[in-house]
Amino acid sequence: MEFVVSSFYFILFYLLFIFFFPISRETFSHLSSWLEDARKHSNKDMTIMLIGNKSDLDQKRQVAYSEGEAFAKEHGLVFLETSAKTADNVQEAFVGTASEIYRKIKDGIFDVSNEVGILFIVIQ
Repeated sequence: MEFVVSSFYFILFYLLFIFFFPISRETFSHLSSWLEDARKHSNKDMTIMLIGNKSDLDQKRQVAYSEGEAFAKEHGLVFLETSAKTADNVQEAFVGTASEIYRKIKDGIFDVSNEVGILFIVIQ
């Protein structure tokens, strides 16, 4: 699976959500290559949140929470597991990343006079 976006578009983004499904080992195995591609073409200060979606299907889990957490820590990502079905942690995903972006604006890392974008990547 390959994801191609012009570097022009990536540079405008200050926030990137990358989703994988803990019920699918295959989606987790694609994370490194997608992250590498995103970082190669993006704003170096972009906040990246790794989201394990479908956490409500714990009985079908193939990727442990600790694996997702370790991957995120190793790569400097914010990590959260969510369930779109039950809405568990969905609001927290947006509030947490918004807080991180606000901090970067206050610290002068981001120039808010430029366009700001959010990009979602869903690995299936």
